[in-house]
Amino acid sequence: AIPLPPRAWNTLGARMRGEEGVVSVRVIVNAKGRADRVEVTESSRFPSLDRAAVEAVKRARFVTEGGIPAAGGEAALAFRFKLVD
Repeated sequence: AIPLPPRAWNTLGARMRGEEGVVSVRVIVNAKGRADRVEVTESSRFPSLDRAAVEAVKRARFVTEGGIPAAGGEAALAFRFKLVD
């Protein structure tokens, strides 16, 4: 299953605190191409970034390479939160 690019937004509070990091998640995709279950497998050590990654996956739509909604499966994704000037 390929996610249509889930975008995770760094919250204003996290940006103001200078929080950066990588969050890895594992997602179980249901028959409609949506996240059924999301698990953080590697934390950024910042709860706000971990939550942002999980919420992005919950909003994502997973499709096959042909663009058809995935009929279930499992995927591993990583989100990098990096502050830029």
